[in-house]
Amino acid sequence: MKLTRTLVLTLATATGLSLASGIAGAESDGWIHYRVPVLADAQQVTIQGALNERGVCEIPMSSELSPTTETASIDEIAHNPDTCTSKVLVSSTEVADEAESDTDKSEGAATPQLSAGVAGDANIQAVTRSRGYYKSYYEDPVQLDVNSVSNWTEWSWNGSSVLSSPGPTGGYNYGWYSPSGWSKKENNWTNTYTSAQTSVSSYVHYRNGSFCATIDTHTYYNRNNVHGRKNGVLAGNVSAEKSGGCTRLLSFHTKIKRTKN
Repeated sequence: MKLTRTLVLTLATATGLSLASGIAGAESDGWIHYRVPVLADAQQVTIQGALNERGVCEIPMSSELSPTTETASIDEIAHNPDTCTSKVLVSSTEVADEAESDTDKSEGAATPQLSAGVAGDANIQAVTRSRGYYKSYYEDPVQLDVNSVSNWTEWSWNGSSVLSSPGPTGGYNYGWYSPSGWSKKENNWTNTYTSAQTSVSSYVHYRNGSFCATIDTHTYYNRNNVHGRKNGVLAGNVSAEKSGGCTRLLSFHTKIKRTKN
């Protein structure tokens, strides 16, 4: 059975290694290599995945920022579909986001999940208001962001609770590069919170009918999540899948960034 890959990214603290970029599309001993920018503080990590019950290769990954950390990224530099293994670079270096040709944006107040409990105004003391986002995206061999999903959250916290006043807000930003044939097919999102954390989550399906001759190419983000926690930690995780034609040309990437603290 030909494997379809699902990525769920794990982000660790970056160290001071300097690593060269790979050669896009080159294969060696089953490895497909991808070109990425050389980041001075990057650490290379090899992550072993496993086949799930549907025969899909899943590689577990996620990311976190402490209240004093601003940004971190993870970039896939190689994948071996035969062994369900990926090599990634983890870095805290800032890399500017590319602008997509088409975007959808939305934002709104979070809905409390009362069954888990929500802190009231009486608990507000030593309050910090924070904001940040978690973005995941696919790149083609020329390092163009072909489609992406970004979820953001803004919340107030005091070390023991996420506060209901001032209440959390959140939103999403979907991007796709239409000049090369990409389009958005379906999507949904949720925005909720408890006393422990906020949760902004998106599902998006993109399609390209011209990327690989007569074989359609699909990418699925199921789901892209960002959380603002009661202790000020900004966390994100994603499960993304690519299927159809020429998927070996697409590499996967994530970025988490704190924009307010």
